[in-house]
Amino acid sequence: MKKYAICFFLTISITIACLILVVLKPSPTLKLTTVKKAYSYVSCYQEEERIQVDILINDLNKSITNKEKYSSLSISDKTHHNELVLNLEKVIYRGENVTINQESFYQYSYYFTVLFKTEDKFLLEIDDAYLCMNYRNMDINLAIGSFSYYKVPYFGDDKAHISISKLQPIVNDLEEEKILVGVVMGITNQTNQPITIEKITALDLNLQFFSADFMVIEEEVFSNSNISTLLGKSYSLHGTKDNNEEVLLVIPSNTKVDYLLPIKYHGAFKTNKMGFLIEYKIGEEQNTLYYDEFLFFTTKTKNLSIGEVLTYEK
Repeated sequence: MKKYAICFFLTISITIACLILVVLKPSPTLKLTTVKKAYSYVSCYQEEERIQVDILINDLNKSITNKEKYSSLSISDKTHHNELVLNLEKVIYRGENVTINQESFYQYSYYFTVLFKTEDKFLLEIDDAYLCMNYRNMDINLAIGSFSYYKVPYFGDDKAHISISKLQPIVNDLEEEKILVGVVMGITNQTNQPITIEKITALDLNLQFFSADFMVIEEEVFSNSNISTLLGKSYSLHGTKDNNEEVLLVIPSNTKVDYLLPIKYHGAFKTNKMGFLIEYKIGEEQNTLYYDEFLFFTTKTKNLSIGEVLTYEK
């Protein structure tokens, strides 16, 4: 009886070992993809910018995550006419996986610094951006979504005329997702003269603040307030881009005013983080205030926009 028990135990052990080997056996091909989204960054001329891109890989492959194996990296458009050189700092395994076409992909976070500094204003806006990586002489071009990158001279108002005293998101459930549909922005006039706000620009290529519906908010509102109720009319999420959209918001001297800035999306991706630019006039003097990217809310989207799965022979 003891002999049969030993044989049975050995058989079970070998079977389990074989199953483990099958499960853990590396895939003969390397597959990569990512979740496409809006990337938006604002930094001062001489500051370094750090960028995180989460890449999905079809096995726990240690070589592909070795930063020494990459000879060149950049963010680029499809034709490589507009390109931003990157430096890979580190790669971290997130311990999460996503199933794509009945195959498990493991999530790695790639952290980059942007190797670019300037002495003048610079912007790079790419509707269909790619993370381009040369790995062991293989050219990998991952579609990552949209990419908005701005270099500005300073943050805040260098003349100390105005300041931002409030930034509150308005987030509604639309298209089966939680979407940033507006921002309540408090602007304080710190001078003894009236100030005219001429333009407020969202620094993300996918959207803009819709000036036709700007309004003063005098009572407390909540972040989940219905945008149509606040506006007093039906709200439309989508709109066409208007590069010359101007406003005339007059803020009296030494006064704080809260404005509701509704958002219109004209790009492919929704945004929960952005910087912005305020252009204003005091007397006849033109001035600007820059604000770096601000995270308005965090949420996990239900409808992941998975990019093309790239396949390479190992």
